[in-house]
Amino acid sequence: MGGKKSGGNHPDDNKAHKSVPINRHQHDEDEDEGDGGDKEFNEPEGMASLPEIPEDLGIDPMLIAVLESVVFLSGSEDDLVHPDAADAVIDRILTVLTRLDPTRRARVLEDLKTLRGHVSGPDWPAGMAEFVDYFAESISSGGAE
Repeated sequence: MGGKKSGGNHPDDNKAHKSVPINRHQHDEDEDEGDGGDKEFNEPEGMASLPEIPEDLGIDPMLIAVLESVVFLSGSEDDLVHPDAADAVIDRILTVLTRLDPTRRARVLEDLKTLRGHVSGPDWPAGMAEFVDYFAESISSGGAE
């Protein structure tokens, strides 16, 4: 997956984290006139994202959203996402996922196994299977006995 990120400096645990509101990209009002405000989004050059994951695979939509975030952070070019910030957020995401109770973790791991069987197709970027394996391994032992 681009292989962009490889470790990095992480914020000190003692630092306070700034709260940031989540907002969608805002368009100028004149840009939206006459088309009902539905403009097609063009991904910026260097932005990493997942190919479409078919709904019929039955993968939890929340997991897909998390995976999309991690792919964006780990695979996007440095001018779009600061590498050290991305590494810090990915570490936090994986740490939070290790808190899943055993039942929920088993479901996530099963979904990842299903996804792993699907990502070898031609629509998937090289390295995606390894990414899914790494993601599963990172959360599989969390919250252990």
